[in-house]
Amino acid sequence: SSLMDDNTLASKEPRMATLPCTKLLQYGITDISEIIYNPSYEKNQYNGVRVAVTIFPVFDLVKKIGGKKVFVKQIIPFGKEPHSFEPTPKEIIDISNSELFIFTGLGIDYWAKNIGSIPENKKMNLSKFIKIKNQDPHFWLDPDNLAVVAKNVATRLSKIDSQNKNYYMHNLEKYLFELNKMHENFKKTLSNCKLDTIVVTHDGFKYLADKYHFKTVAILGLSPDEKPSAKVISDIIDLVKSKHISTVFFEELLPTITIETISNECNVSISELSPLGNIPQEKTEFDYFQLMYYNLKQLKGALHCE
Repeated sequence: SSLMDDNTLASKEPRMATLPCTKLLQYGITDISEIIYNPSYEKNQYNGVRVAVTIFPVFDLVKKIGGKKVFVKQIIPFGKEPHSFEPTPKEIIDISNSELFIFTGLGIDYWAKNIGSIPENKKMNLSKFIKIKNQDPHFWLDPDNLAVVAKNVATRLSKIDSQNKNYYMHNLEKYLFELNKMHENFKKTLSNCKLDTIVVTHDGFKYLADKYHFKTVAILGLSPDEKPSAKVISDIIDLVKSKHISTVFFEELLPTITIETISNECNVSISELSPLGNIPQEKTEFDYFQLMYYNLKQLKGALHCE
């Protein structure tokens, strides 16, 4: 099923946002008619809980748990690299019109904490529920962390929409079952591998590596906006040769030139591994689990697992 179905929140005629004037000006909104409250919009457009989220793994999770009872909007558009994203005035309004706004509270959506127009009781800062390692925002690559998020989301939706509590809890059970099945697949597939190290574009895979006992060497740090030094590239080339690494990984939303340089210099193959903070438009037909199983297939090949 498509991720872009009619569960996606579309703001055709947004209701009045609770943004103070200073915030409106800060985000470039000078025409108040852009956000005039339209009561028919609220009544007709939605028969469920309106939820705004920042990143793809949480978008997918809320869709699975909320089902037909929830309209979910991913604020960072598909295809945009999340670390460098800044919301537009329209996106700020989409957030303000939501009954629940879910964000990581970390560097990947650093702007989300600073939207003053959202009441605290409508915010859900995921970094408060999860043990974050070294300010690394990519917690969703460890299924234990997503299980914690899923339970908290189901509880929050049940409070907002108590008459559908059983529905949300039933969907939570199904989601946790799929999550555990995926974890068992990863554990089994990566348990017997000849190699133990992968080379990736940015440092977005530590949670996955820690969980399934392999190592990552990243060209860039936690934020992919920086540029690698010649020494970093040279050291990685030496590592690839000394450890007989046969594959280096690029990310679909980041430039590939450095990875291609290493691949050519070492005569090794180049392949895709996605940290799933966001996905390109052409992959919106796939869910988190399908994309993680694709990552598993890539890892199995690169680590020479039996």
